[in-house]
Amino acid sequence: HSWRFIHNGLIYCENEADDLDRIKFELINDGKVIVGSIKCLSDLEEQFNYSFLALCRDNTSGECRIFSSADPRGVIRRN
Repeated sequence: HSWRFIHNGLIYCENEADDLDRIKFELINDGKVIVGSIKCLSDLEEQFNYSFLALCRDNTSGECRIFSSADPRGVIRRN
């Protein structure tokens, strides 16, 4: 099997549109790696909701299936 992130690798959950200008993700290494950068403008802990989105291809049959992660959450905090 071969795995790749697809469609920018993420699905943002409802009411997360305001975060799109602060949170940037980029797919590299032919979709195998997601690199994220997040602007944190306060000292408060913040959460944002998303699911990872990936495609799994069976290398023998060519069948493709799409999967999303079950626990969509990220936390931004400063230490």
